[in-house]
Amino acid sequence: MHGLAYTARTWDFVAPLLSELGWMPLAPDQRGHGLSDEADGDYTFDVIIRDLAAFLEMTNLEKPLLVGHSWGGMVVLDYAGRVSTGPRSPAGIVLVDGGIGQLSDIPGATWERVRDFLAPPNASGLTLENLHRRLLKPNPTWTLTDEELPSMLANYHIDENESATPRLNYDHHIQILQKIWEFNSTYTTRKFAARY
Repeated sequence: MHGLAYTARTWDFVAPLLSELGWMPLAPDQRGHGLSDEADGDYTFDVIIRDLAAFLEMTNLEKPLLVGHSWGGMVVLDYAGRVSTGPRSPAGIVLVDGGIGQLSDIPGATWERVRDFLAPPNASGLTLENLHRRLLKPNPTWTLTDEELPSMLANYHIDENESATPRLNYDHHIQILQKIWEFNSTYTTRKFAARY
């Protein structure tokens, strides 16, 4: 499960390595991300967990090893805490840069500060060239290869004029961010540990 404002393409370079080891990696685009539909309504953990449960049911996976990055780590942890028995219960979980820990534990953190700091920049209407430049801005020494660029652009709709628009709208991004802020990782971790 990918993180907020990422897509299933996050795993593009990891999945082939896992396949070589005999694993069958499957990665969905979470609601409103990548090629999934941007659904109206809530983006709460209850809804996202139902989406994951439906994905596991549809793929008929039994005892999957669930891997989550950032927000996806929280989703995986919460799912494992809720579904501890039956064929769709996870054989294990892997949390990559997320799942455990709380934004509210950061000294001086308030919801307003976190929201303002982590809110997405307005990328609507950027040209593809300007979006590419913006993606590289945090680390100007970094370059994107032709193989990496599609993974980075997967969360944008690019129109015929090469104008980019984020697939996840601003309001849904903030709603997910608020649910991350409210997520009680200590409670969920205890619930998970007690069931396993």
